Amino acid sequence: MKKNKLEILEALRGLAALYVVFHHMTLDQKKIWAYPFIEGQAAVILFFVLSGFVIYYSSEKAKQNRQLKFKDYFIKRFRRIYPIFLVSLIVAYCATSISNKTLMPFDGHNLTGNLFNLQDIKRIPGMWFKPYYGNNPLWSLSYEWWFYLLFFPVFKYAAANVQKYYALGISVVGFITFLLYNNKISITLEYFFIWWSGVELCRAWLAKGTIDFKSYLNIFAGYTVMIILCGLQVFFHKGRLNVDNHPVIELRHYGYGIIIITIGILWRMKNFIGYKYILRPFLIFSSMSYGIYVFHATLTYRNDNLFGFSNVGLNYLFGFISTLILAYIFEVPVQNWINKITDKIFKLNKSRNPIIEEINETSKLLPG
Repeated sequence: MKKNKLEILEALRGLAALYVVFHHMTLDQKKIWAYPFIEGQAAVILFFVLSGFVIYYSSEKAKQNRQLKFKDYFIKRFRRIYPIFLVSLIVAYCATSISNKTLMPFDGHNLTGNLFNLQDIKRIPGMWFKPYYGNNPLWSLSYEWWFYLLFFPVFKYAAANVQKYYALGISVVGFITFLLYNNKISITLEYFFIWWSGVELCRAWLAKGTIDFKSYLNIFAGYTVMIILCGLQVFFHKGRLNVDNHPVIELRHYGYGIIIITIGILWRMKNFIGYKYILRPFLIFSSMSYGIYVFHATLTYRNDNLFGFSNVGLNYLFGFISTLILAYIFEVPVQNWINKITDKIFKLNKSRNPIIEEINETSKLLPG
């Protein structure tokens, strides 16, 4: 790999997306070969950290060039998230109707909640809306969307040296208010520091060219605060504990976050040894990782008889192929067209590659 080009982030996105797919398709398998795929939640936390890193880089560049405007920021985030997201809702409805051989009810209640990105899954009490027609991976998209909106005011108006404290404060407030009253807004705020840790990683990288111990310690300290709070909640919880549900799941997610960051920094210290063989093959999926994530559930494990084969494996295979096709179509040519149209209409600054602008912006940051 060339010294001025990093593909690590792109490859990680491709790997994480595929990992989530195989995690879901092996959920009910009790065989040894399925065990490596049991940590699908960790891949989602990896997405959060990468997203924070990427958004900071693209926004910092715009800020330095005095081009950071909320209108441009919002449109770029909206066009990246919502077009494919809306298609995924349609695909979920159609796939469920075909699988059940009847037109399903419209379900306006949950559709409305999904359109405003307020959906979540039952692992969290106080859930307001379910992911539309079993497209459960959309739970994390609701967090991602609101993280984007939370990021802008903190980044633009708070001093750089205290932004991490604002982010941590938001998560602490989310934790406390969720403790008092279970609700979607509070639990989203509680997770914000996980996403923001990606921001701090990128900030350190841009300033120093590496993640030194002091930068890591600042991130670790924030995670420690949240892990202690979540750990106390688990300790004093009355009732049966389940590792996949509240309050253990929040503790797990914060644990995943700091483990992922620690492993990444240690691997960087070893110059990403083995990258060429471990991660580089997943680059082929990076440009359509978002599409893979939002399409795969309703085409595979949520409707495992969708294609009419008596063999579940064949249904999964055709579902996976269909996922890749849809992901490519809507992530590459369609997204490219959307970006060109919105650039023209709203007179946005053009990036070198409008399809995956954020990831390509980061590709030159880290030496391979």
